[in-house]
Amino acid sequence: MILNKLKISAILLSISTLTLFLLACSGQVPEDDTTKTVPTSTVVAGDESDSGIKTVTIQDFKFNPVDLDVEVGDTVEWVNLDDTEHTITLENGDLDQEIGVDGTLTYTFEESGIYRYFCMFHPGMQGSVNVN
Repeated sequence: MILNKLKISAILLSISTLTLFLLACSGQVPEDDTTKTVPTSTVVAGDESDSGIKTVTIQDFKFNPVDLDVEVGDTVEWVNLDDTEHTITLENGDLDQEIGVDGTLTYTFEESGIYRYFCMFHPGMQGSVNVN
């Protein structure tokens, strides 16, 4: 059943992509532009700025970056750019939170260690945060 849903999703994505390509070639742009962007004030994924906030984007059913290095006390912000809900579920049980379409979720890591996480809805989506 999951495989059938994935096939249907892939077909719909292909049709949408082809439609947008054909519209772009014709010079017409659809009125409902559903392109999602991260606000310019958001730190870029893996950015080593001094803000203490590191961003992981969720797009195409993948975490980017998959593995992230942070310092104790840093906050990780997950930004969902997919058209479906996901969860951020730490394997150790400290966090299990849904993140809606266009949603964000933040979590501050107070202790060093490797924190593996996944999406409860899509278990193939996995990542880790290495806290030094």
